[in-house]
Formats: sequence, structure tokens, C-alpha cells
Amino acid sequence: MKGPRTFIVSVLTLFALLLGGEPFAIGSAQVTDLPTIRVTGPPNDGLTPIYYGIRSGLFQKAGLNVELTPANSGVVAAAAVIGGSADVAYINMLSLSQSHLRGVPLEIVAAGSLYLSNKPNAGMAVLKDSPIRTAKDLDGKTLASGSVKDLNAAGMLAWIDQNGGDSHTVKVIELPTSAAMLAALEERRIDAAAVIEPGLAQMLKAGDTRVLAHHYDALAKRFEQTAFVSMPAFVDSNRALMQRFAAALRQSVIYVNAHPAQTVDILSSYTGATPEEVAQSVRIITAETVDVRDLQPLIDVAAKYGLIDHSFPASELISPTALKSGR
Repeated sequence: MKGPRTFIVSVLTLFALLLGGEPFAIGSAQVTDLPTIRVTGPPNDGLTPIYYGIRSGLFQKAGLNVELTPANSGVVAAAAVIGGSADVAYINMLSLSQSHLRGVPLEIVAAGSLYLSNKPNAGMAVLKDSPIRTAKDLDGKTLASGSVKDLNAAGMLAWIDQNGGDSHTVKVIELPTSAAMLAALEERRIDAAAVIEPGLAQMLKAGDTRVLAHHYDALAKRFEQTAFVSMPAFVDSNRALMQRFAAALRQSVIYVNAHPAQTVDILSSYTGATPEEVAQSVRIITAETVDVRDLQPLIDVAAKYGLIDHSFPASELISPTALKSGR
């Protein structure tokens, strides 16, 4: 008989499969005579290196057939990997940290997107005619984020506290999309919203809004937002494959980081944003290698604002097969 944990994982896996769709490869038929690595994750700019790696043949040259199944969220992607219906998931660092402290042994096999203060890819939006100009002006106000306990929520609270306001006086509500946030702003149901790209560019284009602040700066000037993760059992059984996957993904990352204009069509094709909106957005920069100095800031801030129970060394999250930084 299956135990409770096995049953839960099975349900989560089925849920992930139902929402995720069929494996997707851009540009050519999948190469079925090569060993397959099944990747899943929410369709945002952070997955562009996977899409490009498939389209360009970089994974095939590494002797791999990479199948990409889009998922509705990082939670669904993680459930698929935990349940065994996918091998690698693209998830945010906060979800990974929460899973780690709950005893779910996901480990980082490749680096994900970076937040860089000189190239901010997220912002707090308010209406152009809003009287809100400072952090103090947000005291007692209602803010929106994708989740009440996500990276955007933590960033808003930290920014308020660091710039003269009091985060204990604000209310954060959950709104799933930039379109929903824009509607709530226009209807005066919220006072500010935290949005990531390309949703921020879409909001600024569609409504009379402006950026109040780049709230991620309050977390750190540089930190890793996301990562590609797998389960230790899969990695241990497929070390050579995972090393080749990490190396090929790094090659794709190098190209995508250096060629934003040449990858506009890729991002547009799977996010629903128009090529013009993608071109106007701040594109994600993905880390080429895993570095504990990029991972630790978010873990520490998440602990400070109660998003995880306590901090821990980022090194605990890194797979032995991951390409690590030399800086």
C-alpha cells in the first residue's frame, strides 16, 4: 500500500501533468535515439536558454534530447520533478528554500536568472496620478503581489522599511497577473503592485502607470532569483548526462545573454507578449554558473521577513554536478 507521502506526490504529479501540457521543442522534431532529459517550468524569460538550446541544437550536440513541458507555476514544476514525471524544474529560489527546510531534497543543477541593480527586471507600479512618491506614502496602503509570501512581497516590504516607511502597516493581497494588477490599480482597489518583466512593460504600455521603485534593490544589488533543480536520486543515477546538460545550458546562456534582440521572437512565442513588448522590456540575465554569493542574500532576507523558518548555508542546495563559479 502507498503511504500518505507517496499518495500526495502522485496527486501532485498528475496535477502537474494536467496543467503542464505536452512536451514542447522548438524548431525541429525531437531526437528520440538520444538520452532524454525532461525539463519543466513556468513560461517566462528565464526559460529562454532552454528554448534556444533546443532550437539551436546545442543540447543535441551534447548528446541529449531535451523535452520542455511548460508548467503553470514553479510549484507545479517542482511537483513534477518530485513525483518523477520530469527530471529538471525551473523554480524560484524562495520555493526552493521553503522546500529545503521542509525536507524535500531538491538540488540546484544549473544557475537561473540574476537580479542586477543596474538592469532591474522588476518594479513597483503605481498610477501616474497617484500621490504616492515615497515609501512613507505607502504606510497603511494596500499592495499587490503574485503571492502574499513571494519574492515580490518580500522586496516591497524590505524597500518600505529601508526607505522611511513601516511595512507593518501595509496590507499585501494576491493577484495572479499584471493585467489583474492593472485593473485593480485603475479601480483604486490597490495602491501599488509589484510586477516582473515582461509583465511590467505590458502594464506600463497598457495603462497610465509609472514605476515607483525597483523593490528588489532592497533585497540585494545582485542575487539569484531562480534555479534549475532536480532530485538527488536522479542526479546520482545520471551524473554524466547532468554534467553534459549543465555544460550545454551554459553555452546557451552565454548566447542568450549576449543576443537579446535575436531572441525576442523566442520569448514572444511562448509568453504571449508581443515582440514590441518584449523588445521594450528589461530582459533577464541568467548566471552562467552557480555561486553561493548569489544565492545567500535571498535566503537571508526570506528568513528576516518570515517567508522561511530560518536561514541556512546556500551551499546545502548545490548539486555536485552543477557548474560552480570561480569568481
